[in-house]
Amino acid sequence: MRAFESRNPKGRRHLWFTAANGQRVLYAYIRKNGCSSIKRLLGGHPDSKIDCFESHYHRGQPYDFAFFIYRDPVERILSLFRDKVIDGRGATDILAEFRDILPREDPHDFEAFAHFVTKSQDPHCWSQASHLRPIRYLGCRSARCTG
Repeated sequence: MRAFESRNPKGRRHLWFTAANGQRVLYAYIRKNGCSSIKRLLGGHPDSKIDCFESHYHRGQPYDFAFFIYRDPVERILSLFRDKVIDGRGATDILAEFRDILPREDPHDFEAFAHFVTKSQDPHCWSQASHLRPIRYLGCRSARCTG
């Protein structure tokens, strides 16, 4: 998936893949909504080919099914806080931005972090709706996260 990430550093990313049954499926890549699990699932079948949607979208290629995962906004911010601040996974950019926006605040203070999220330009902080395109989604699933 790193190749996908590097080709699409910004914007509303969608993964396009052809399922084993031949259906063309589009997945809206919303950060902190189970993206890693979905990418592992989609890439786990030997007959599935994953690509970025943009290359198909510009050619006007249709898709059979489009879906996204919705997550409770509070759970999503808590997950972001745990991953980036407490665990420090991939946190360099987001913590640097935190210090630029709130230089006198401690990122380990959850209230300060929640305030930062409302001002951040990092895609992990964007609203879930801002990740979606003006297309018809045929499926929305709620992420029920444990832990």
